[in-house]
Amino acid sequence: MRRCILSPALLLGLVSAVSLDRPLSASDPVGVYALIDKVVLEPYGADAPERIQIWGVFTLSGQGRGGSGPFEAEFGGFYENPERGYLYYSLPPGSEEPARLEWNDMKNLAGTGQCIGFGDRYIRYQRKERVRSAREAPASPDAYSIGFGLVKVRGDTQNPPPKALLSMPAPQLPPDGASREPGPVVLVARNLLHPDYQNAGYVFEIENASGEREQSPVLEPGSRQTEWAPQMAVRLHEEYTWLVWAKEKAWKSPAAEATFIPYFVRGQVNPDDDLDISDAVALLAHAFLGKAAPKPREAGDVNGDGKLEEIPDAIYLLLYLFRGGPAPPPPFPDPGPKP
Repeated sequence: MRRCILSPALLLGLVSAVSLDRPLSASDPVGVYALIDKVVLEPYGADAPERIQIWGVFTLSGQGRGGSGPFEAEFGGFYENPERGYLYYSLPPGSEEPARLEWNDMKNLAGTGQCIGFGDRYIRYQRKERVRSAREAPASPDAYSIGFGLVKVRGDTQNPPPKALLSMPAPQLPPDGASREPGPVVLVARNLLHPDYQNAGYVFEIENASGEREQSPVLEPGSRQTEWAPQMAVRLHEEYTWLVWAKEKAWKSPAAEATFIPYFVRGQVNPDDDLDISDAVALLAHAFLGKAAPKPREAGDVNGDGKLEEIPDAIYLLLYLFRGGPAPPPPFPDPGPKP
């Protein structure tokens, strides 16, 4: 018996036609709702990619058959709070081509503001994939699940899980996981996409690793994005987290969060602006005595392998300082952005 497979593109059209604002089953089968900012296919440039990074904001179906979580879908099933970061998947054995078709459609929809659903709630529960931080290096991908194709969600949906995504501002500059030069900073957020809250104002907050915090008043929205210039300036050896949320009368959106680091010199672990034996000692003190972590953590990745491993990194630094070993990779010897 021949098996008929509907392409994701066709499923997008079919599902869009019937709309996700009507019940399709006793429980929402979608594993993940997503607003995708960008897609990275691996290996880069390959005609037949094997892995995918999906960057954006997501709400994942809750645990168990019906699940648990703060958002109950209109037609059954619960979903977790929205999370920003990326999902990392590998091809599902036996379904490689359907997965690649869906990945290609995701790439085409990235950055358009189109909310989609994909995956299978019940398979997702068994595999328990997670949203990864922008500062986490891609490793050990989760297995991608083929559900009912990509589901295209209407922009004015009242279905709580996807509506939550469309009702969140998006940090744009500085983006999550970025690095930037010291000095004044302007925070820029994309406005809400859901039409119910087009008149909402925006509140920004920025905090550094020392606990200093500054918050804006409620700001009038820009045409497509809203920005705020805090008095707090970016300093070397500090990590910064900024939040933005929307507010209209008694309603308040979930806060969107991004973290960025200043330019840094790889190997300068303590804040004295010199590269010497005290930086290696600081790495070892963090490992064995529970002392403060490097600021930023990337400065402690002396060998540039993408991981903070205090003993190998301290040895690498000591060999460079005293035995003519290789120099740390950029940014070195001058401050610069994270590669």
